[in-house]
Amino acid sequence: MLGVNRFPRSHLFRWMALRHSSSKLFVGGLSYDTNEPVLKEVFGQHGEIIEAKVICDHKSGKSKGYGFVHFISKDSASKALAEMDGQVLDGRNIRIQYANKKEGSCNLYLERELSRQITKGKDEGDKASQDLNVYHKVSFDHV
Repeated sequence: MLGVNRFPRSHLFRWMALRHSSSKLFVGGLSYDTNEPVLKEVFGQHGEIIEAKVICDHKSGKSKGYGFVHFISKDSASKALAEMDGQVLDGRNIRIQYANKKEGSCNLYLERELSRQITKGKDEGDKASQDLNVYHKVSFDHV
């Protein structure tokens, strides 16, 4: 039975899936030697790429160890995420996740923490689900 302030679990997971359904991936844990052509070549095996970008320090020009890969289709991005997350590239295990829109990134920590709590246990999950509902109501009702 759902409480008055409870965000139904199926809606929560549907929302999270849609929120992170994207054709742009964040790639973390890159070797400082990995460049954009290497990123494009490796990820290009999973679908057509619009852009591969390694983020570099403005002053030194050296890689910060992460980048983004933007695919033409969401399906290609999903396939790359599933097959490449945790794989070794240039001697480093890379971490891949859907890229978040810049305007919402300041609340990403809160959203991830609440999502982790939901999966822990029933009591914590119920409370976190309610908290996430309040967070989204406040965050998105003003858009």
